[in-house]
Amino acid sequence: MRDQFSSENVDKHKGKIAGVVAGFILGLLLVNYGIIKTLFIVVCMIIGIMLGRRWDNDERNSILEYLDKMLPPEHH
Repeated sequence: MRDQFSSENVDKHKGKIAGVVAGFILGLLLVNYGIIKTLFIVVCMIIGIMLGRRWDNDERNSILEYLDKMLPPEHH
């Protein structure tokens, strides 16, 4: 009964739980690293999420093509 109650509450309040966890982590980052380093970490996370979303949607080739355009060619 308790497992079912917990599972139902987690399903019902996913957004609130994610918000609390994200807020806690953001608070820890701000306290430990300061605002500039925390903003850098958040920007890197957002870029990672965007790339991961494209990867999950089978757009791997577009990511690789974009990186080929942005990064200089290798000199061997």
